[in-house]
Amino acid sequence: MQLALSIIFFFLGFGLATIVALRPQKARKDLDNFTSQLRHVTNGLKGKGSHPGDMEQSETAEEIIKRGADNLLTKEQLEEKFDMNAWQRLVYEEFKTTILAKGSGLKTFPCVYATMGYRAGDHRYVFLESDNPSEPRNVRIIAPALRAYLQVSKSLGPNTSLVIMGAPTEGSLKSVEEYNNEFFDMLRGLR
Repeated sequence: MQLALSIIFFFLGFGLATIVALRPQKARKDLDNFTSQLRHVTNGLKGKGSHPGDMEQSETAEEIIKRGADNLLTKEQLEEKFDMNAWQRLVYEEFKTTILAKGSGLKTFPCVYATMGYRAGDHRYVFLESDNPSEPRNVRIIAPALRAYLQVSKSLGPNTSLVIMGAPTEGSLKSVEEYNNEFFDMLRGLR
């Protein structure tokens, strides 16, 4: 489940790289517009947005941003923070195995840039409380983490990604369309 969600996020992130490579000027303009829209959404966390009442009353904007930075982990921090039996570490290890898959009997991960970004330590990781990113509690985790990521992403390598992983849940597997709908519901929740 979470692997499918991770793959969707990677394809979205690295799809941008492909577009930039194919049509750099138009892609740069589109990417700047997208970044501007993301900044507009995340500026609400600083109290600069059009919905100041959306911010939790118990926390200041600075506390929310700090919490986002605290939730944004490097692979070293993640490996140090979670022991091998924690669900976060199990999901991460599954992700790591998938992205580094190589050799007989293993399906090679199709995105070279994602693999290079992982090996360089340029990925940043966020863990959600469930496998549904559109739940309000998860949106409250993603929003400040995304803001923190946007602030540091330019200082990371060219193959950086924000990898968002959800807690595994029991039940039937979701379809790609269901993950797609949840992803866009999450984006709407960031407004």
